[in-house]
Formats: sequence, structure tokens, C-alpha cells
Amino acid sequence: MQSRSTAHKSANTADYDISAAFRPEISVFVSANAGAGKTSLLTNRVLSLLLHGIAPAKILCLTFTNAAAAEMSNRVLRELGRWVMADDEKLAASLAKLTGEKPSRHLLDHARGLFAAVLEAPEGVRIQTIHGFSQSLLRRFPLEAGISPYFSVMDSRTEQELLKEARMRLYNRAQAEDSELSASLRHIAHGMSEISVNKLLAEIVQFKSRFQSIFGAIDAVRSSTRRIYEQLGVAQGTTLASLMKTHFTYDAKTLASLRPIISLLLAGKATDIKTGQGLAMWLEHEGQNQALLTDYIDVFVTDKGEGRKRLYTKDTLSDSEGEALMAEMARVLAFYEALKALKVADSSADMLRVAEALLGLYENLKRQQGQMDYDDLILTARNLLMRPGIAPWILFKLDGGVDHVLIDEAQDTSPIQWQIVTALTQEFFAGLGRGESNRSLFVVGDEKQSIYSFQGADPIALGKMQRHFTRQIEDAGKAVQLLALTRSYRSTREVLATVDSIFSHDDAKQGLTFGAINLEHIPTRLEHPGMVELWPLITPSQDEESHSLSPVSQLANRIADSIRSWLEESMWLESKQ
Repeated sequence: MQSRSTAHKSANTADYDISAAFRPEISVFVSANAGAGKTSLLTNRVLSLLLHGIAPAKILCLTFTNAAAAEMSNRVLRELGRWVMADDEKLAASLAKLTGEKPSRHLLDHARGLFAAVLEAPEGVRIQTIHGFSQSLLRRFPLEAGISPYFSVMDSRTEQELLKEARMRLYNRAQAEDSELSASLRHIAHGMSEISVNKLLAEIVQFKSRFQSIFGAIDAVRSSTRRIYEQLGVAQGTTLASLMKTHFTYDAKTLASLRPIISLLLAGKATDIKTGQGLAMWLEHEGQNQALLTDYIDVFVTDKGEGRKRLYTKDTLSDSEGEALMAEMARVLAFYEALKALKVADSSADMLRVAEALLGLYENLKRQQGQMDYDDLILTARNLLMRPGIAPWILFKLDGGVDHVLIDEAQDTSPIQWQIVTALTQEFFAGLGRGESNRSLFVVGDEKQSIYSFQGADPIALGKMQRHFTRQIEDAGKAVQLLALTRSYRSTREVLATVDSIFSHDDAKQGLTFGAINLEHIPTRLEHPGMVELWPLITPSQDEESHSLSPVSQLANRIADSIRSWLEESMWLESKQ
């Protein structure tokens, strides 16, 4: 890809100048394979920004976990500490890797002073999780965000306790005063264990942001339910009985064509007899017996929901006699599709009704106790940073504004979290920001490593946001670079070649990436031997009296035993970072 200000480069060749990614006036999007050194890249980007005179308060790095934030912070401080103690020759060599040129005496002196400058800064270099950043933002501006200044963030134990309390209040409300809610709970719980019901209610709370986007309007459940039924082509108020009456009301002509076929089928082969018996029983009750419905559908419809290809044998029915039976199969298939639509519509309506009640109770309990969960932090911070008239002042008060934003593990950033990033950088490449060259966005991610659906992760959004920001940056006349890191410092040639070979096939690749990019790892541990073992599958025991471990537990034990033996024999690769 090449445009007037965008270059897509791959860091595979020895002559590639990686220092170009550390220039503060260039925004960079990095696609990095596992083990490609992305933490080192992020660390060096921060060090380079500090070398170029960027104040620590102007830098914000958002990582995915507290462990990643701590690791990166430690690396930055450790390297700055080395600069203080290094002689001129070693320091010049370290700085040259970041700047691509021989450093001046002024730069050497500046580098030695950065350790103290970072320690003396009120917050140092802000390297935080997105939740940590959101919490610190809301601590500073609680009134502007419309929350209590004394809010606390719930831990997992408190979340479980509040959910349990909300669940009990839900059941009490359904039993005492809300017949519609009671009916919806019964429908949802039908055929489910108590554990499964509780898990479902917990998932409603887990994905509450998706429900809350629906519940914002007045009478939201009824209007949303109406749209669901309309979308599925189902009239509200439709019941199983009314659906059966619509599809299985037979006139005299239809009955006259079907009844003579029954005796022919019963005199045929085994499959014909089964069809004849089902048809005879069904017509005897005039197609209105709900107890026979499942068996009757099974006569005509396969487990895949398709009409049976061989409904009768040629020796039993002629083609003309079979036409009436084929017409009945078309009737059953039409009913089957309508029934599925009805079930989906009814289940969706029940789910919305239960979700609205449960989330209302859960949110009330949180407010009463001044509690916020992680989703609340993200949503409230997003709303604060997008609030008209307030957001610009908030951004300015963040120590005069953030000029350089770094995003780690971008493939696991949710759409709402991307909105926070967009709000933080909205003036970087628009308005007055167009004329300020020293503002940048540095994003590192790889969709292949996404923890799908974790905290609302949307790996597809990574590509969308990359294209969005690239257009915005180019329109502002600024430079943006797309960088692919495919070298691997973590594993050996044999292991990497096996991985690349497996995922070179389209059917395997579909579970790994959304695009057409070929998986490629460039090994750097050429001197280290590697081995790939193929273990036999572990299957469940067929002995009902056996008390052996499950296949998953057996596999886990085998992996643990292998790792133990490697450690005992000192079979590990030294770190290359």
C-alpha cells in the first residue's frame, strides 16, 4: 500500500530502518505477530518521545492488563536508569538505535536527565489499562461525569453478591406483582437447570451495554419487541395453536387427496410405513394435536431443517400419487419456518423483558452502594469525553492535554473503548491540531491474537479504526506509517514453520484472521533447535464405572508433566528481549 503520506512496510529485512517508527511527528499502526517484540517497540516509542523533548504528562499509553502496564513501565524506567550510568560510547549506541543517527553532546546530556525528569513528574509517564485511565479520569471529574465523588470500583466478589441480590429481587417481583415478567421467566427457564438459568442472568449483566443501548428510550421493550416481530414476519399475539390452525386447516379436496395414500404407504416398505402411520395419526386429529406435532414434523423434515429427499419409494407410490404427499411436505416446511420465527420472536421478547427488569434492579443496587463495575468506568468515561461543551475543557485540564497516545493489544479494544481513543485524539488531526506536527497516534495490534468477545472485544474494529484514522491523518497532511512485524524472537524455526504451514490452508485460516493475509513468521533463533510433537487424541472412557479424569484434565496433566521435565532438564530458550 502506498499513498502520498502512507507507507506499509514489513520489518523482515536487515536493512529496514525501524527508527522511522519512533519519530514523534509520524503516527504508526503496527501489526505484530506473537513474539515479534511489540513490548520493546512500545517501550522504544516512549523513550524516543522523551528524547525528543515530549513531557511525560503529554504521553498516554493504554495497555490491556495491569501486568502489561507494569512490565512496560519497568522497562522504560530500567532503560532510563541505564542511560544515567552508561558511558558516552554505550549511551550513544543506545540512542542511535532510536534516532538512526549519531547523537549530539546535548542529546547525551538530555538522555541522562530523563530518569529524574520522569520520577519528578506528578504521574510520570502514564502507562495504564483503559479501565485504570477511565477510573483516574472520573476521580478527577466526578461532578462533570454526574457520579458520586466517593464511588468505589467493584471487585468480582462484590459483583457476584450484587448479582445474587438482584436475582432474588427479580424472582420476588415476578412472583408478587408482574405476571408478564413471571411468564417470561418461565418460558426462558423451561428445560434449563437452575445453574444454566443463573449463568444466563449473569451473561445479561456481563453484556449489559448491549441491552442498555436498547433500553434508553421510553417504552423501549415494547417498541423493540414490536420491531423484532415485524422483522421476523410474525404477527404479535401469534400462538402455537393459532399457527397450527393457519397452516393445518384442511379442506375436503386436500383430505381426499391425502387419505387414499395412507393405505398405499402402510403396505409399502419400512420407511413408507413410518410415513403412512404419521400421516394417518395426524389427519385423524385434523392436524390440531400439539402432542403429535414434533413427530409429524420429523416425518417430513431432517435434523438439518431440510425436506426429506426420499419421502416414499417408487414401488409404493406413483409420481402422480406422490404429488399430494410432496405438497404436504411443502406445507410442513412452511409451518416449520414460521414456527422457528415465532420461537425466536417470543424468546427475544422474553429476554428483553427479563433483561430490563434485572438490569434495573442491578443498577439500583449499585447506585445505592456507590459502586461501579469496569463497564461503568468505560461507559461513563466515554460519555464524559464526548459530552458537548465539557469534553474540550476536560481534555485541556489533563495536564494541558495529551499529545501522544499509544494503544497496546488494539485487537481486543471494544467499540466503546475505541470511542474513548477517538475522543482523546479528536483534535490531533482536525482544527488547530492540523498545524501541530508533534501529535501522534501509535497503535499495536494483531487480530490473530484477539481474545474474542472478551470485555466486548471486536477484532474487526481494528481494521476499521486503522482505515478511519489513516484517512483523517492523511487529510490533515501528516505522515502515517503501517508497519508489519513478522520476525519472531520467541520460538524456533521448526515450530514457526509448522504453524505457518497449518494456517496456510483456507479452512484453518478462517478461524484465525478475517482478511486474506498469509501467516508469516520470520525466525531469528536460527541457531536453536526445535521440535514439534504430535500427540494422540485423548478420548473419553467408555467404561461407565470408570472414575478416570476427563480428556481435558488428562491433557492438562500431560502438558504440565512435559513442562516439568523441560525445567528439570534445563530445556529453555534464553530471552532475546
